[in-house]
Amino acid sequence: MTTPLNPSEKTELILIRHAVTEANLRHVMLGRTNPPLHPLGIEQAQAIAQALVKEHWHTIYTSPLLRAMQTAEIIAQARSSQVHQNIVPLILPGLAEIDLGVIDGLPSYQAYQEFREVMDQALDPEADDFAFSGGESRVAVHQRFYLALQEIVHRHPGQQVCAVTHGGALGLWFARSHQEPLGHLRQRQPQHASITRVIHENDAWQIAQFNDVSHLPTALQQAIKELANQGP
Repeated sequence: MTTPLNPSEKTELILIRHAVTEANLRHVMLGRTNPPLHPLGIEQAQAIAQALVKEHWHTIYTSPLLRAMQTAEIIAQARSSQVHQNIVPLILPGLAEIDLGVIDGLPSYQAYQEFREVMDQALDPEADDFAFSGGESRVAVHQRFYLALQEIVHRHPGQQVCAVTHGGALGLWFARSHQEPLGHLRQRQPQHASITRVIHENDAWQIAQFNDVSHLPTALQQAIKELANQGP
């Protein structure tokens, strides 16, 4: 049974973008394509875990996609050791990444070669709603993601909760939070393995911390950047 929500209760939601995969480093259009974390991504997830290990949360939600689940599991294991309690990530489908349809899983250069006109439409920052053929519309993704966050705060009023999710979904939510077209998702999405904190209170959301990557070692981030710069 869901606990009735007292609108005045302050719930802190720690939003984590999953750590990097090989596909991310190779500039693949990554939506529902489902690769595991790169070894450097595992190191990123371990750094997140250490940053959050002594906080007050006991529940972590995750997208059903492997890269998010692995990130969440590493974070949960570290916290479990700290509190001597087995914390198991809870899958919430609404936290999943955008389904990119026909371009899902293609390297970005190939997607642009094969679907140039559609890619130009997708890159238009003023495009409030858009969907690749066979994929999800931005409005639909924003709606399911928003409902997922609402479900979390209704389940955990007055608590601190973690959720591991994806750049596209986060970018859409933050674009709308700033009253911008959903086409601004790229400008608004946080980095991989970043920590963002939002507060839900009095039926409103407030961004308390955005895109914090201070927990990630400089050498690790430099190694990831060098791999990404090598191209496909």
